[in-house]
Amino acid sequence: MTPTDFPCFLCGYAGPHTRTLLSRDPAMTEAEWEASGGPQVFIHCGACQMETWEPDSGDGVAEPNLTMIPPRLRALAHQFLDERAVSSFLLLAESHYRTQFAEDNAGLLHRLELWDDAVLAHFALRDPHRPPRTDEP
Repeated sequence: MTPTDFPCFLCGYAGPHTRTLLSRDPAMTEAEWEASGGPQVFIHCGACQMETWEPDSGDGVAEPNLTMIPPRLRALAHQFLDERAVSSFLLLAESHYRTQFAEDNAGLLHRLELWDDAVLAHFALRDPHRPPRTDEP
């Protein structure tokens, strides 16, 4: 997939988008550079100039669809699914993407018998101003 054939997640513009390669700081050692993950590509929307990323190829049934989260968080998503940490998995998506993220992965979450947990976690995460429960220890 090229940076011109996917819509921006914020404004919907399909491209062309701008790719920027993060260069190494001259003061950074080789070990620090390797620890940071090496060169990173940032994609900025050609219309709204906000950072965006290429969609993931997961199908949401056999493999998680991680389109709604940045590539740097996708390894964490797999880890959270392995740990069955549904709330943490959903928190990887920003609040305005979270509903779509859950829906994109409904098939997988059903297959893993985590869908009910995901629905409850989603509702709990929707209202940050919710008062704390009094029945919790």
